Order: sequence, then C-alpha cells, then structure tokens
Amino acid sequence: NNHGKEPIILVGNEEQKLKRNTLVAIIPRLSNEWIVSLNVRLHSPLSEVNFQNMWVCNIVHFTQGGHSLRHQYGDRTPLIGIGKTTSKFHITNAVNNDPIFNFNNDGVGNVLTINQTYHLEVHQRYVSNGDYRYFITIDGEELYSVLNTDARQFYDVKVFMSNDWQIVCPVYISNFEITNFL
Repeated sequence: NNHGKEPIILVGNEEQKLKRNTLVAIIPRLSNEWIVSLNVRLHSPLSEVNFQNMWVCNIVHFTQGGHSLRHQYGDRTPLIGIGKTTSKFHITNAVNNDPIFNFNNDGVGNVLTINQTYHLEVHQRYVSNGDYRYFITIDGEELYSVLNTDARQFYDVKVFMSNDWQIVCPVYISNFEITNFL
C-alpha cells in the first residue's frame, strides 16, 4: 500500500547508461518512509572495470552530505553499487545509528549475470511505535529485512546516477523511481 503516493520517476522505461557524477534530483525532504526501485542490467564484465583502490562501483547514491570518510548519518540513504570481488549488489543505508549499514559484506543476492535485467527495490516502511522495517527485494523476492529503530528524515538529499566518489558500474538502468511518503 503506497497510501496514494505516486513515485517520482527519475528514469523511465528506456535504459540509460551511467555516467560519473550525474545529479538527477534533489529531494527537499526525504521521509522516514520510502521506496527506491530500479531495473539494473550489467553490460560488461566487472573484470574490465578499473576499480583503482576501491572495492565497489557505484550505481545510484542518495546523500544529504556527499562522501565523507567520517561516514555521517545520511551520507548513504541508500547507496547502491556492485562489489568488486563478489559481483553482487552492495547496498548501504543509514540504519540503527550505523551510517554505512549493510546486511552482508559478501553482497546481496546472487552473482550478477551480464545482460540479465534485475529489478531491485530498497524499502523503509513504517511498522509501529516509531520503528521502521528496512528491507531489500530482488526480482520480487525479499532477501534481507531488519527493524530500523533510528529512521530519520533527511533534507536536501542529492540523488546521483553514479556519484563522483566511486567508479561507475558498467550497467544500464531503467524504471528508476522513488516513492517518498511525506
């Protein structure tokens, strides 16, 4: 139930190749409750990516501050990438007072296959008593879920289709949208 809220469409049905440091939106106030969804298709092997000293490439990044080595709460709300060694989705978010919370350092889901399209959804939904459930689905299957007792609103959240601080993942994205429950 999306409470009658329409998603903000950032990319429609047509696939777009990512470019580094592409700011696509600024969200004045990101609610404690939201859904980020997108289709992702890996178009080249990760072995062809020059990761430099990084262990993850970037797909999308929601941030109120940017890239901070101190990892401020709200710097990743969420960040979605692919792990260099795992070839799986790597997703971090501000959860339970951890600014870089992730479910599994080994990545989320299965190893990504070239030219297969995956539908990824990252949710934070209200449960009760000020608590929210943060969860991830891939192709309709819920893979991870945790109760977030420190869900916060963030302001002036920048949305990047690949940020300026990490290597761009070799992917196409489509149907990229956010539902912001304000």
